[in-house]
Amino acid sequence: MMMHELLQKLIELYKSDVEDYDSLLEKMQAFNDFLESKSDQLPIETYVDKLKEFTLFRNDCFRILQQRSLQSTEIKKQLMAKTGRDFQIEDFKPYHAQKDFSLISDLSQKLPQKMKRVLELDELIISKLNSELENVREELNRLQKAQKLKHIYRSKELIDARFIDKTK
Repeated sequence: MMMHELLQKLIELYKSDVEDYDSLLEKMQAFNDFLESKSDQLPIETYVDKLKEFTLFRNDCFRILQQRSLQSTEIKKQLMAKTGRDFQIEDFKPYHAQKDFSLISDLSQKLPQKMKRVLELDELIISKLNSELENVREELNRLQKAQKLKHIYRSKELIDARFIDKTK
């Protein structure tokens, strides 16, 4: 491929990444808002459904972004082979119209910012889910202890009692 075609392909990959990061950020923010709302007052099924839906979307987005990252890396390797230098956006200014160069420059600045925001939100969501999981564990532990206490104080004689018919 010629240098111009490689750069165009890279622009398309970056555009798709920005769109996917925006979509992911929107879903992540909605799920974070859900976690901050009165989600503990909803039926457990609703909570589990929302978690499954979010997790599937998140994992699918991460998979797609990772595949695209591999494609971008391959294109950058080809561009470096053509220039004989490390990949720097500024090095490709002579090969692009000003409009395209501005676009790829802008996209290459937006991507790390969006990645950073996704990672920040991801950490926040994971910490909230871990906290929620810990609350569930504590509640389960409390219920199990209450069940054990109930069994301890239950009379054993009632369990072993048998009816004896003395009329015969």
